[in-house]
Amino acid sequence: MTTQLDLTGLSADQTVNDLCYEILRRAGEPMHYRDVASLLLQVKPLETKTPENSVYSRMLTDDQDRFVRVGPGVFGLRTVSDQAEPPPSTSTASQPERKVRIPLFPLYSEMALLLPILDGQPRAYLQGLFSQIAELRGTPQEPQDWTAPDEWIPQRLSGTEQQLAMAIWKGSKRQVNPRHTRGHWYLAKGYNLLAEEQDEVLRLTACGQDFIQNPSGDTVQLVDRQEGLIKLLSIVAERGPGRRGDLLPEWSRYLQAVSNFNSDSTFKDTLRRRLLNLVDRDLITRSGNTYQIAQSGLDYLERVGVDQTWIQAPPDELHRLYDVANQQRQAVREQLRNLLLDVDPYQFENLIRRLLEEMGYQDVETTSPANDKGVDVVGAGGRAGQAPPAQHPATRLGRTARVAAPFRCCAGDDHHHERFFQRDARRCL
Repeated sequence: MTTQLDLTGLSADQTVNDLCYEILRRAGEPMHYRDVASLLLQVKPLETKTPENSVYSRMLTDDQDRFVRVGPGVFGLRTVSDQAEPPPSTSTASQPERKVRIPLFPLYSEMALLLPILDGQPRAYLQGLFSQIAELRGTPQEPQDWTAPDEWIPQRLSGTEQQLAMAIWKGSKRQVNPRHTRGHWYLAKGYNLLAEEQDEVLRLTACGQDFIQNPSGDTVQLVDRQEGLIKLLSIVAERGPGRRGDLLPEWSRYLQAVSNFNSDSTFKDTLRRRLLNLVDRDLITRSGNTYQIAQSGLDYLERVGVDQTWIQAPPDELHRLYDVANQQRQAVREQLRNLLLDVDPYQFENLIRRLLEEMGYQDVETTSPANDKGVDVVGAGGRAGQAPPAQHPATRLGRTARVAAPFRCCAGDDHHHERFFQRDARRCL
């Protein structure tokens, strides 16, 4: 029946959602999404390696709610009687609720191990652990190694902070590194998984217990929806298989619409961490650098649906605005690069000197124009006040690589040091 359906009048200019609707309308009965996809591809080629998954995701997430699932993978058209009247709005705010709020987003498997350990711990102990670790985390020039908790916990911590860190490490069967638990705390606090009682002791809440006991329960679904994991699943279903770079544009547009995150670095980091979360839960699969939704991910997406309330403008308009903003940002960067290439070498040295001073380097000065051995600007320290200048390697900048890679550490071309230097430099520009 499906191969004989009349597709006259359908156009590749129509959206995927509209084509799905028209195919089901003409069929006059529910169809499996694979059959819908087969017909749709005769009209509109899709730029994805998994067009069937894309059609499946589009019908699940249709912003007009035109499709209804009537069986496993089978969709029909929603009738007027199927549509519940939306409740009256009680909010007068013009801005949507902010979502995707948690930075350093953790794995749920680690959360399930950590929550029982923190149950009954004084909050002051946890805050003390965070503070003590922050004081010991080192500098871009001399970073600390945190990969072996059995070694660094007794060496670097003391008192209740050492006891709590060891309880986390051993209590989680060496799965949760205490150095990287701040994101876990943000999630527990933000979604009431732990609550502080009058005695300032942390207690596991009913939400926390549901989170641990029901990996697909109400609490997990709430967090998934609020933190963008449901949206990310639909992006992977539609765009995958793909690399993070293939998923980033749509994820960035989503964050710009619903969250307070607004920089390229946070777009990339939130995407990376949430992809790791979904891989850990077997909702998507990873092969090398390529991500693809798993059948369990499609089943979960079908069960929970996708919240479309974040859309404040037609999707095409949101995409257009994002693309315009991105083009403007790239144009500004190109203009800045061209200006730097045209700057007099000695003016450029003074510019770098001022940049280093803004970054907190001390005793920054330009060297003599003659016989400088390729070193044009020298500074010491790396954030004033952290340590005496003599304890930090000097920072050198060579004029010959002044735009592409201006930073070298005197201890060697260390990529880790360079990465921190570039991050701090961007903050000060």
